[in-house]
Amino acid sequence: MTAPVLLCEAPTADARILTLNRPDKRNALSDELVGALLEAVEQARQDNVSMLVLRGNGRSFSAGFDLSDLDTVSQADLLWRFVRVQQLLTAIQAYPGLTIAQVQGRNFGAGCDLMAACTVREATSGARFRMPGVLFGLILGTRHLGTLIGQSQAKRLQLTTAEITAPEAKELGLITRVVDHDPTFDDSVATACARLTAH
Repeated sequence: MTAPVLLCEAPTADARILTLNRPDKRNALSDELVGALLEAVEQARQDNVSMLVLRGNGRSFSAGFDLSDLDTVSQADLLWRFVRVQQLLTAIQAYPGLTIAQVQGRNFGAGCDLMAACTVREATSGARFRMPGVLFGLILGTRHLGTLIGQSQAKRLQLTTAEITAPEAKELGLITRVVDHDPTFDDSVATACARLTAH
């Protein structure tokens, strides 16, 4: 039986954890995964879930847009996949509750955009970030990235395709907190859940 590309957990009635589950592909955003995320985010919105947490199973949060079949898909299908990723980013940015991204490993392009769409962005100290889309003619989430870290810094990251560390990302405002190791993420969710319950 094939494992689902997205795992959904509800630790409390107020929280939902969505875990990208393509560890062998570093959680690259395939059309199937993007579709599952869109459905899960919309379901959480309909259920009035106060907190949405995004995680990645395995070594990385997300390697970005899935380019593995770039040579075999039609231009129309490729364009539709771009549109779907942008719809996902917009849905998370507009989510009425608290959104938290918890990130580890090396993350690229649309994976960084997915993280950036969240209100709270936590990363392990060893996490890395790179926006190489310009090399493929693919740039998503540009406007939001500019709003988040400034147009000049966003342009620099995208045009130089430089890889930055978690402390550098924190200094830029790309992430909001650096944690020592993955288990701290669970403590963070528990704390956020407790605060939501208290309010």
